[in-house]
Amino acid sequence: MTSRSGRADLDAEVALDSVGDILHGESMVMTAHWPVPAGLHTASAWLPVEGELPSFDSATGWLNSPPLTAPGLRGKVVLVNFWTFTCINWLRQLPYVRARAGRYSGQGLVVVGVHTPEFGVEQDIDNVSRAAQETGIDPASPLRRR
Repeated sequence: MTSRSGRADLDAEVALDSVGDILHGESMVMTAHWPVPAGLHTASAWLPVEGELPSFDSATGWLNSPPLTAPGLRGKVVLVNFWTFTCINWLRQLPYVRARAGRYSGQGLVVVGVHTPEFGVEQDIDNVSRAAQETGIDPASPLRRR
């Protein structure tokens, strides 16, 4: 059996030393053998609380939900997803957000889809409602007219 180093005996010796260190109460620090992608937080498992959720008071309407409030969402994990129905990048990420919402909604995840119109056609509430229905947008979505 060969390994990355090409020397199974050396790798086995290192592995046994590591196990011995752990058994004797010494900690082992593992380092990645590949570069961390730019922008990736290596300590993302310990994210700090960085402030309060801003209010949705500037919303002029809501799709799929009565108005949500920051106090009503306290204690939940809130994924705020900014969307507009003509954005190809938003359309591409939609299945992934849906999958996370389906998997974790029972554990306190709430997805809020904030509609952010870019073009005139996206500012028409009827167009937004139609597009939301056609694409199956189900998260609560505050709307805002410019």
